[in-house]
Amino acid sequence: MNEKKNMKMAGYLDPMSEKNDMAMEMFGKQLKDLTESELELLDEEIDRLRSKFMAKGGRVDKPLGSGGAKKKKVKNNAKVRNR
Repeated sequence: MNEKKNMKMAGYLDPMSEKNDMAMEMFGKQLKDLTESELELLDEEIDRLRSKFMAKGGRVDKPLGSGGAKKKKVKNNAKVRNR
């Protein structure tokens, strides 16, 4: 018997089930039962949370060296010797 089962990858999160969970938390009803204005409020809250927890720039905004540490400016007070 070779039956295919509905399998999901480990770690996969269904965005609709998460949205449904938020609808239950915010309004006490499932996503399918929300009014148009409740859907708008839910989407606004999702956008707010997404921007709150989103990374801001990462390495692109950092003018640092490859190791991530600031490069020291070296003052050249030593006399240059001719070899």
